[in-house]
Amino acid sequence: MTKGLYVDNVRYGVWTNYYETGKIKDKVVFNKDFIAAIECYDKEGNSNMVNGTGDWETEYYDDLVKKIITIKGAYKDTLRHGTWNYYEKALTKGAKNDSRLECTEEYKEGKFVKGKYYAAGGGIQDLRFPTYTVLPEVSKFENTETWQRTRSLSIESYPYLKFLPKLDSGELFMPVDKFPEFPGGMAKFYSYIGREFKCSGANRGADKKIFVEFVVDSTGYIRKGSVKFVKGDMGQVCRERIISVLENCAKWVPGHVTDMKKDVPVSMVLPINLN
Repeated sequence: MTKGLYVDNVRYGVWTNYYETGKIKDKVVFNKDFIAAIECYDKEGNSNMVNGTGDWETEYYDDLVKKIITIKGAYKDTLRHGTWNYYEKALTKGAKNDSRLECTEEYKEGKFVKGKYYAAGGGIQDLRFPTYTVLPEVSKFENTETWQRTRSLSIESYPYLKFLPKLDSGELFMPVDKFPEFPGGMAKFYSYIGREFKCSGANRGADKKIFVEFVVDSTGYIRKGSVKFVKGDMGQVCRERIISVLENCAKWVPGHVTDMKKDVPVSMVLPINLN
């Protein structure tokens, strides 16, 4: 089970994946070309990765080769770092029902260093470039999500996922047809941020760009308490200042679902330059 938002048929914002028990498996941020894993948990709910740093493990079915692919590695500040191992388990008739190490790759702060591919027949080949795209798993996205998506989900259908609404609640857990719009456009929004956000360099931290998540509610205002820092960091004074600036900005044109004929709350993730 996966929870998140589509914009123009593309993933946007924080997407959360769940185990069958309803516990969170991992969280991934999507914003156009920016894709980053930020959290990962084991089946007991123990955290393996926080704020884009820690151990990562994912598993998916590759329909093209009829295999289950398991990927294990670590991230450092949302970048692949250290040793990454890729395992495959064939599901075709007559194949062995165990996982086989297919390749190993070494990374240093997101840059590929070296790798080895282990052929099924026993040969070993040096790799000069990455073999797998971890985020997103392209085959998984193209072959499953186009038909697994649904326009409404309810707790009656998935009783373990307590965040889901009841069938008759009218809450939004689906793609929106019209995304929230800032009056005058995003150039006006960033002009407002640049004008109102004042914080000394000592408190800003080392990051030149941060990504923030917030909710534009059905009335068009940024919901109080919804601002979260997805990537990048700054001092507490600057954090409180940017939260205040966002929460007190002008009213947006809210998100809208056409077939429901209603405005709805929408979660957004936006980059903010601190130069």
